[in-house]
Amino acid sequence: MGFSMEKQKDNSKENINITIAKIIIIFLSVISLCLLALGPKIVEYFLQYKYSLIQDLYARKILLYILGYSCGIIALLFFSNTFFLINNIGKNDIFIDKNIILIKKISNEITAALLISFIIGCLCFTPFLIVSAVMLFTISIVKIIVAIFEKAVSMNDFLNYTVWG
Repeated sequence: MGFSMEKQKDNSKENINITIAKIIIIFLSVISLCLLALGPKIVEYFLQYKYSLIQDLYARKILLYILGYSCGIIALLFFSNTFFLINNIGKNDIFIDKNIILIKKISNEITAALLISFIIGCLCFTPFLIVSAVMLFTISIVKIIVAIFEKAVSMNDFLNYTVWG
């Protein structure tokens, strides 16, 4: 009896963690939407600083708009794919092909954001290179997670084939 109660506590703790993660992702998505809405003010703020290779204010402004909104859209895609991944995990669908696809999409979105932040850092606002460095580290972790999930799915498929095949 004690074992089942303990296991039930673990399941409710997992559900609480999944719920908290979903709330955080929704909150960050709302923040991203607000930042997209405040795009012109954010661009004007960054234009004040001279940490840039591009000295032409108009060219830098256009580039910041294009790259900033691109990054915002990528962020929303990232949050939606992360939400779907966490939702699958909450349903105990963990080591499945759908999650591998989602993690690969998340990895691609981080890579795209890395490239955009690197371009912003090189051309428009040099301190953004720090963001690029953090994203590079994040991508390496996500790639490891993808490899783990792929291995777990292949092992699961092998075991299912061996037991049921």
